[in-house]
Amino acid sequence: MYVFLLLMLISNSFFANVFIDDRILSLIYDEEEPILITKKDLEKPNILGRPHTLESLKLNGLICADARKLKVLIPEDAIERMVEQILKQNNLSLEQFLELLKAEGHTLDTYREALKEMQLINSMLDFRVYSRATVSYEAIVTYYNNHPVIKEEMYQLQTCFVPFEHTMSRNKQKEHITKQLKENALPLTDPFWIKSSDIDPAKSFIKSMKINKPVIQEEQNGFRIYVTVAEQKAMPVPLVERYEEIVKILKEPLEKELLQKYQEELLKNAVIVDF
Repeated sequence: MYVFLLLMLISNSFFANVFIDDRILSLIYDEEEPILITKKDLEKPNILGRPHTLESLKLNGLICADARKLKVLIPEDAIERMVEQILKQNNLSLEQFLELLKAEGHTLDTYREALKEMQLINSMLDFRVYSRATVSYEAIVTYYNNHPVIKEEMYQLQTCFVPFEHTMSRNKQKEHITKQLKENALPLTDPFWIKSSDIDPAKSFIKSMKINKPVIQEEQNGFRIYVTVAEQKAMPVPLVERYEEIVKILKEPLEKELLQKYQEELLKNAVIVDF
């Protein structure tokens, strides 16, 4: 009896919008605009290409109904700008885009409506959920102290390769290279940083080198010179560098809890008839 009375409240013209070859799955009563979910709605993926579930379609409809109660609107020019941005980012002409939409079962109008609905839902979730998931500075500092992240040692180096000089012995050439280093006569590379973990085990001597004390290593075809210009000891990553990451970590469970409560409240207060 209750279902019959509910259906009587909805005009015949509303049901006339459903094609004869479609099937109604759910009806959500809303004073301003009743929400009808059909088999075709369920079978058609969203504009991101992801499949719907009946539950997700119900929640999307209820969130949009909540937005209408609060008079939340998405301006048409905002949707037009989004479409233009999509075309630009994907380097598509309007004709190419329309062909892609057609292949996905959309027209430009239905795509705009889907964009508008997505933006409306995002706006409501920002308002009802994400803006309310706040964490205190004290909680951030506590997490930072309890979960330290260590920045590993780093070394700033300069190098240079000198081929073997066949007119002198190896020892004599090393002495000559040492003299050139003192005179700044060798073309050392620009200084560069290297992490401790990125140093080849065969070159672990770099980790114990003194600042501005060159080390000359003999290789297959010549000598390679290493100079440590600066060193950065292992240290905790500063809070300022981890602040956003920690906020995100702490907000995630709060957002999940608030989202679940919001969805449960919407479903609890809704009048839904499943067919």
